[in-house]
Order: sequence, then structure tokens, then C-alpha cells
Amino acid sequence: MRAGNPRHYPRNCRSWNISCGTLIRREGKFCPQNMMYSILLVDDEPEILAAWRLILESAGYEVSCASNGAEALACVVAHVPDLIVTDWMMPVMDGAELCRRLKSMPLSVNVPILVHTAVPPSDSDAHYCSACLLKPIGADLFLTTIAQLCAPRC
Repeated sequence: MRAGNPRHYPRNCRSWNISCGTLIRREGKFCPQNMMYSILLVDDEPEILAAWRLILESAGYEVSCASNGAEALACVVAHVPDLIVTDWMMPVMDGAELCRRLKSMPLSVNVPILVHTAVPPSDSDAHYCSACLLKPIGADLFLTTIAQLCAPRC
């Protein structure tokens, strides 16, 4: 466990592609502006999916949902999101296997992953995610973490 907020475990920052149409020049670098980010929510509890979807869409995010890791992989193949938020313990394919497969696929290797779970990943699996939030979590910290992971890396 890291020092600071015990519910937030930041991981290495990653850079990912941004579309040229949304770039502005800031301090000699190109940065996206007013970009609508897409988020894939993955959880086997429909109430959690519905609640976070409502909160994220109200905050201006484009949201899609999957109820397990296998569905999430199919969603990613159809449309690569800007961020994936996943539970760790799910039927069919759990979060650990989902993260391993996402990081082995060239199209999703740079997509940040936020694990939202009651049981944090083991040390051997923690490197697959960008951050981890322990359930239950308040909407403010959830949205702040989402914004940080979606923020331009300029």
C-alpha cells in the first residue's frame, strides 16, 4: 500500500493516441481540448453499472458497459475506449484475466485501466492497471480519478 489516500493506488502513466482534429498548441506541445472521452465500464453487478454510467454520462463522458471480461474484450475489439474501468472479481472472465489480455493486444496496450473493486489486485497483477479504487467509493474521488486518467499527457 502506498502512502496517501488508502483508497487510491496510482500506477505508471501511459501515453495514448489522440486525434489531430482536437489538438491545440500549448507551450510548444500539442494537447487535446474539449475532447469527449469514451469509457468502458465492466462489472457483474447491474446496479453498479447503472449508477456509474449515469454519473459518468452526466459528467460528459461517452459510456459503454459489459458484465464480464469476455464481453469487455468484444467491446474493445469493436471500439477501443479511452479508459476501461473494471471490477476484479467477475464470472466468465475476471478482471485479472481481462487486464492481462488487454495489455497483450496491440490495439489496447496503451489504454489506461482503472480497477474498481472490493479486493485489490495482488502485487503480481497490479502492474496491469493504471489505478485501483476500493469499493465503496464516493462519486467525487471516482470522477477525479477518471479525469486524471483521461487527462491529456502533455
